[in-house]
Amino acid sequence: MLKPSGSWLWAAIMYFSYCILFQASYLSGLAATNPASTSQLTQSVVIGAIVYVIACIIMLLAFMANITELHGIEVPTLHLGAQISPFLGAIYGVILVAALYTTTAPLVWSVTNVLLRKNAVL
Repeated sequence: MLKPSGSWLWAAIMYFSYCILFQASYLSGLAATNPASTSQLTQSVVIGAIVYVIACIIMLLAFMANITELHGIEVPTLHLGAQISPFLGAIYGVILVAALYTTTAPLVWSVTNVLLRKNAVL
């Protein structure tokens, strides 16, 4: 399988920095403009992180169960979805393309939020 790094430790650090640190500015800006209480926002973030980790574990188990079949496949989740059903593979492909565009939304929101403040100094 293709690897993001030669070391599992560096791969984990890169994944953490992309998935967690990337969201930090978005979540802090959201907390500043959201009328919900801090405890509600904290609870939502914790629940979201737990659900995300569970989904990653399920995906990892699916990869491990089909490791020989997935060797050399660039998008293993799309391949597994198409193996279950071609229709499911097509639906997942559309979702995957949409996810590529929506992944940058928090970063764009964070930058525009800073730029559109009344007294923003650049």
